[in-house]
Amino acid sequence: MKGLKLAVTLVVLGASFYSAKADAQNFQNPNQLAAQVSPLLEKPQIRDSQLKPANTSGNSSSVETQLSQGYDLLKKDDYKGAIEAFNKVLQTERNNEIATYAYFGRAIAYLSTDKYEAAKSDFDQVIALDAKFAHAYFFRAASQYKLGDKEAAVLDLNQAVNLFKAQGEPELAKKAQDMIKNIQTS
Repeated sequence: MKGLKLAVTLVVLGASFYSAKADAQNFQNPNQLAAQVSPLLEKPQIRDSQLKPANTSGNSSSVETQLSQGYDLLKKDDYKGAIEAFNKVLQTERNNEIATYAYFGRAIAYLSTDKYEAAKSDFDQVIALDAKFAHAYFFRAASQYKLGDKEAAVLDLNQAVNLFKAQGEPELAKKAQDMIKNIQTS
């Protein structure tokens, strides 16, 4: 249950970070990506089945604090500080829910600073740890698009659509479908 609380808290922090940003309708401007993702983060679907066993390194409290600090820094647009905080978490955490959210947060920071290869790599890690993390597919699609791989972006968005539908989030699935159309017509 503690892990679920942590996961929900982190995703809600991510929602706050993105909902304050912009109103763009496609991936063309990375600084306007937030408008595309804020609806995805406002109603996260976190399930117990998605959560991995909690921290195995024995220092759960300080790691969770650093993870929260990373998300706080994202909210403040301090991407360098957020990356440093997530790096500290990832020094001890690699294959659990904490690592999943550290990779996710760091990927968001990289995406926000136009470091698309690094963002894609971290989204790859999130997906490797949790193949049902729909938001990671959605955001990785943004990285793929900015790297010039529209086909991969569409594949990721299709996966996000399927996962959102399976998780009972049809409005999020529709948002991803709309983005597919935007990519195909760009």
